[in-house]
Amino acid sequence: MRSMRRGFWLLQLTLAFAPFALASDTENLSCRNDSRVVAACYSVHGRVSNWNGNPTRRIWVAGTKRLLGVRDGAPMPKVLEDTLTSFDVEVYGDFEFCPFKPQRPGVMQVGCVVKVANYQIKARKQ
Repeated sequence: MRSMRRGFWLLQLTLAFAPFALASDTENLSCRNDSRVVAACYSVHGRVSNWNGNPTRRIWVAGTKRLLGVRDGAPMPKVLEDTLTSFDVEVYGDFEFCPFKPQRPGVMQVGCVVKVANYQIKARKQ
């Protein structure tokens, strides 16, 4: 009986702290505090994937022709770092993006990703 009670409380503690563990995988607050950030961070819905060229990781903003570049070596949430290890995977979701350069028409804005939410990992279509 005592071990069942102990197991119950252990489960309760695990469930209580689970949201904090998940948040650390989907957030990278060091991006927001990066000295290269030149404007307010903003949210976009789209797809991040690896591309040939520089920067390698780019976010296509859904419903537009716009691409945002994630500066090579810039901090990213752990879930994106762990997922984007090849060119065969893409992640759809809501991204909080902090720009390192001002926005200009026809030019890819470069920055870092603070947070990803509501994401789905999919195999890239060939």
